[in-house]
Amino acid sequence: MKEISINQINQGGIADSKYEGESNSVYKSVCLDLHTLPGVIQANYELKRDDGELIDELCKSIVVSSNGHVYFFSSESGKIWRKSSSDVYSLHYTVSASSGESKILGAMEYEGYIYWATEELLFRVDVDSTDWATDVAEWQTFDVGNSSYHPMAVARSRLWIGDGYKVANVSAPLGGGSPVFTSNALDLPSDQIVKALGSIDIQLAIGTYVDDNVNKTTIYRWDTWSPSWNMDDTIEEVGINAFIPVDNYFFVQAGKVGSIYSYDYNMLYLTKRVPGTYNMTYASRVSPNAVAFQRQLPLFGMSRDESVAQSGATPGVYSLGTVNPRLYHRVLNLEYLTSTNSNTTVIGAIGVRGNQLFVSWKDGTSAGIDTIDYSNRYDGAYLESRVIYLDRPEANVYTHFVVGYVEMPDGCSVKAYIKQNYADTWTEITLTQDTIRNKFYSTLRLESSVVEFKVELETNGADSPIIDYISLTGEDEGDQDRYRV
Repeated sequence: MKEISINQINQGGIADSKYEGESNSVYKSVCLDLHTLPGVIQANYELKRDDGELIDELCKSIVVSSNGHVYFFSSESGKIWRKSSSDVYSLHYTVSASSGESKILGAMEYEGYIYWATEELLFRVDVDSTDWATDVAEWQTFDVGNSSYHPMAVARSRLWIGDGYKVANVSAPLGGGSPVFTSNALDLPSDQIVKALGSIDIQLAIGTYVDDNVNKTTIYRWDTWSPSWNMDDTIEEVGINAFIPVDNYFFVQAGKVGSIYSYDYNMLYLTKRVPGTYNMTYASRVSPNAVAFQRQLPLFGMSRDESVAQSGATPGVYSLGTVNPRLYHRVLNLEYLTSTNSNTTVIGAIGVRGNQLFVSWKDGTSAGIDTIDYSNRYDGAYLESRVIYLDRPEANVYTHFVVGYVEMPDGCSVKAYIKQNYADTWTEITLTQDTIRNKFYSTLRLESSVVEFKVELETNGADSPIIDYISLTGEDEGDQDRYRV
């Protein structure tokens, strides 16, 4: 008997394509929870809109403050919205810069203040202020005044801010005293624009961008006290877009085609590419602040590149993680779709407060904030197998398709679909439930050259089927064999 099984995808995740991938990988894994219970598959919780349709502009910076509030900073104007500690959204403040544009290009809390940057100016307000109308200060002026990016990061107990080809900083003196601003802490080559900042131990990592016509970008590593950077590495990509945080290091997302690199403090190495269609119409990027580390998973919002019409990859919040790095390697998974579920969505930023995510997005003229809905799991979360080759030279007949489960809560079920010989559309398979053997099954007769399967989980509120086994079996005239996809 021959058997093709699809399981343990927590050790394979999303494959490089439907035709090839590492062991246990699948072509698509959409809104599945692969890591909470290793070895089984269940639907993830869904994202829902949280701001009551109040927010109407894309926010590319989110500050989860120590004062209990969450602030959302518009990248299109000077608007700042707040979700209070009592979970009420409001338009909290509107910036009107005295010079340059007022749209907000970076924000962070540091040493008792909330800082944000417009094109030419650095603003701040005391974390405990109850009267922003009086207390907000137009505090400092940038040297360059970049109109697109002012990324921020804390390294070596200082706040670092990108400003065109320069890096500025804010330093809080030891023992107290007024913070000190330095507008030109580091100069890079003048054609570079600082787009992303991150920390490596006590060092600063600087990711740059030139423009959309230059297929070359550089990461710089700087100890923050030497007169120049200590190490650099240049790769053939259109910009370093974001640093994806892990425990004590990060991945680097670069370019427009979903490239993810690892970094060994000296050089970048291509690790993964988010699958998708990439051309002049379809492209994807991760915004500098659309990254997070939550529940031991590095998360990033892959979305439409703002210079093209549609996303090359499925827009959503992906992970490149594992529940136990000592036992399993990191795998790619599409954890969450935004509430828009659209291929034209831009994800601006991700914030984390405990077990809650805040995901800002814009789609067309609509914008908003999503959070995890712990009362509902995704109804219709699914996986698609890679292409399964059914031994073309031999006369094999596959006759049984099985989806085994650990739990099938009331109101939950499973659907399955098949494509044969590279068909364009899915055909639903009629499944019969066997409650004694904990499985859904179908009797088939497949004499195709190749097949693909899709398994979809039907949920009920916070309950999901928990799947442990998917297989296709059949008889052949040769010796018994077993295959795993």
